[in-house]
Amino acid sequence: MTKLFIVESPAKIATVRQYLGAGWEVAASVGHCYKLPTKNYVDIKNDFKLLYEPDSKKKDALKTIEKLAEKCDEIYLATDADTEGSVIAYHLYEHLLKKNKKKPFIRVNLKEITKTGIQQALASSYPITDPKEFSIVQAGFLRRIEDRFVGFQVSPLAYVHVQEHTSAGRVQSPALRIVVEREREILAFVPETYFEIFAELYPTGKTETFKAKYTKEVKDEKTAGLIVTQSKGKPVTITKIDKKQTKSNPSQPFITKTLLASASTVLGWKTDKTTSIAQKLFTSGFITYIRCDNTVISADGQKMLTDYVKANFTAQYIPKSLPDYSNPKAKLEHECIRPTDLNTTPMLQADDAKLYDLIKRRFIAAGMTAAVYDNVTVDMNIGPHPFKATGSTLNFDGWTQVWNFNKKSDSTLPDLDQTTALSQRDLYSEKKQTKPPSRYKGASLIEALDKMGIGKPSTINSILKILEERTYIKYEQQVIVPTELGMRLNDFLMKFFSNIIDFEFTKRVEEEQDEVMLGKVKYEDAVGEFYKNLKEEIKQATIKIGETKGKDEATAITCPKCNENLLMKKLNKKAGTHFYSCSGYQDKTCMATFSITADGTPVIDKDKQQDILMDCPRKGCGGVLTKRLNKKTQEVFHACSNWKTENGSCKVTADANGIVREPKKVKKLGKCPKCKTGEVLERKSKAGVAFGGCSSYPKCRHTQKIE
Repeated sequence: MTKLFIVESPAKIATVRQYLGAGWEVAASVGHCYKLPTKNYVDIKNDFKLLYEPDSKKKDALKTIEKLAEKCDEIYLATDADTEGSVIAYHLYEHLLKKNKKKPFIRVNLKEITKTGIQQALASSYPITDPKEFSIVQAGFLRRIEDRFVGFQVSPLAYVHVQEHTSAGRVQSPALRIVVEREREILAFVPETYFEIFAELYPTGKTETFKAKYTKEVKDEKTAGLIVTQSKGKPVTITKIDKKQTKSNPSQPFITKTLLASASTVLGWKTDKTTSIAQKLFTSGFITYIRCDNTVISADGQKMLTDYVKANFTAQYIPKSLPDYSNPKAKLEHECIRPTDLNTTPMLQADDAKLYDLIKRRFIAAGMTAAVYDNVTVDMNIGPHPFKATGSTLNFDGWTQVWNFNKKSDSTLPDLDQTTALSQRDLYSEKKQTKPPSRYKGASLIEALDKMGIGKPSTINSILKILEERTYIKYEQQVIVPTELGMRLNDFLMKFFSNIIDFEFTKRVEEEQDEVMLGKVKYEDAVGEFYKNLKEEIKQATIKIGETKGKDEATAITCPKCNENLLMKKLNKKAGTHFYSCSGYQDKTCMATFSITADGTPVIDKDKQQDILMDCPRKGCGGVLTKRLNKKTQEVFHACSNWKTENGSCKVTADANGIVREPKKVKKLGKCPKCKTGEVLERKSKAGVAFGGCSSYPKCRHTQKIE
């Protein structure tokens, strides 16, 4: 009897074939082999049935699988153990069933590419037609169609009213909203001044010093000065000493979100790099499956971990028993991300080794005893004012011996009791200011999304990757900053589609997908309700857009040029961007216009002068090269201020570094026969066909064929 074992990645074939042995054929689907077409992708009247079709790019993989299936007696579908993997397995089943109706189709949830892992997966396999499996498939279908509905029905409106090639996403847009709202908090933040008062003290007759801090809030310099005056040189009286030990328990083993977050914090990696390398480690059989939300450790994993800790550490590092790391809220049945074998060190490339080491350290640390800290708090009065000193020292390192990336630094105090005489070396105040909230990094944004219940193990990486690829966000020294385009897109969605990017709504949609996966809610009911709400939202948004289209908005901002009129917010319909125009423009008393910064303030003339590179080098032009931004690529360049005038245009530009790029010489074909003032220049259409056009375009629209 010959059996066919189908995996997703071709990289798994050799390893899996080696472990399966004789009597098995192994093939790969190369990911999804069916796709949703861009048109006619759903039959709404037939319970929202998705109209998948074979992916032409995967026809070779499908042909190979078809040939092997025909000569095999049993077919095992061992695609990844998540909703995406279940959808791929289901499509393969439907595709192969036509010519293999009498053969059994078995679903295998492969969680690690090892001999033991494959044997366990085969032992727990079940028919692909199991109702439980079909519920997982329907949850995958639900997520796919809800993402498609939002992307295909909201994005066209963003494309028209924000900028070309902009798009909305069911999960990516709420994630963008989080980043934009944090940026607006930072821009709107007004720092407040406060004062901290410190005393530098030492036990009388000794040299070792320590710091004590005034315990109350001080907001003005006068009060700070008074406290310093009343305390400096005054007796120090210890009123209370509190000593206690605290334990720091090991961090849980990695799941998808914590692995991505730790790699961001410790290694400084973006999520797509971490995901790519982790997938490679899984495919090579070095770690368990990487898309998981459960910190539980399997029985085999627990035994391996316990044996390793006992063999490599002294008794004080070995716990009586492992903590219960299971997560009752987890939706997926996989265990944590861990090495498949702690006793061998694979030969890996540099970055692969770094991530493997991170996963290995986290797993070993989870099987060790707690770290113990000695904490001391000393309350005292200096003159009439209360001060406090705190110290913390590591008594026993425990699990932090292995996971030492975020170890607490010791802050020691001398050995004190309430009779200890203390002397002052100095007493002073420090002026400080409150700080705005920090911008998100990859780790903190993943944490924020998780707290809101947004995103799944299989989608966390793609969320950030899409936002960056579409230039809605950018990374500046590992922090995430929204671009001007990202802020405009978010403002548009908040104004017209606030329900779709509402955090609670997004969380509820994610929860409903889980309920479909568990068989508690029917697919057609969930998608029907979602589609109904989305349709109404689009209807109302279209009405609102129609009402506001082309309308100017009055502001309360005084024109920085004339200092008399108020500014009007207008829309540049061609560029899709807003700008300010003085309300005196209508009666021509003030013709000033201004760009708008991210926080809504006008860019005044002084700022514009700072963006001037040089006088235009083109002879007789008289313009200046000014700083501009390519809206599509977000790249800075410089262009002549006379790029569009009544008598033609100057095409001289310079790159971000100020290197001038002279325009190509245009062939002149003589005076324009229509306007008599412009020159007929040789131009090319979008199709590449040469023609003659007047240099005074758009004032003169004369064109002519070139013989």
